[in-house]
Amino acid sequence: MNSRELRTAALQAAVRGAESIDETQIQKAIDAIIASKRVFVAGAGRTLLFLKALGMNLMQIGKLSYAVGEIATPSIRKGDVLICASWSGTTRVTNIFVQQAKKEDATIIAFTAHKDSPLGEAADILIEITAEMDPEVVKEHEMYNGYTFDHIVVPLYDCLVASIRQQAGIPGDIMHYNHANME
Repeated sequence: MNSRELRTAALQAAVRGAESIDETQIQKAIDAIIASKRVFVAGAGRTLLFLKALGMNLMQIGKLSYAVGEIATPSIRKGDVLICASWSGTTRVTNIFVQQAKKEDATIIAFTAHKDSPLGEAADILIEITAEMDPEVVKEHEMYNGYTFDHIVVPLYDCLVASIRQQAGIPGDIMHYNHANME
């Protein structure tokens, strides 16, 4: 399989995954984020990087948002939302953050491929992402199925923010106004 065929296989898996997402759960996530006082994001590795981009975009539409573990992140409380993601749903640090947020009565929005995982079971709102690449492709190229998960969540996060902005009646130019100007 050449590079083009590999890209096509990855994108086809991502499309299957995106099409399988439960829109009811997406709307619940949108409603919870709109209603929240503040939004926190938590994860590990590259999944955390993508969550930080989501947090940045939420800030740009006017939501107070924080990445767990950063020096300026306050304590989470009731009325706040924790958005977390883990392909396996077993990422230890992510689940520790989820348990702390649950103790504080925050709403947990979780993205995972494994609904029966600790993360899936702890979520108040679960966005299950189930698509995986062809096992032969994964084996041949020594790939990790979590990659397909990441291929889905990045555009999903962007669409989530666009839907929040639209449903909350936030003007489109607010993102430009709040975009970093010290670059």
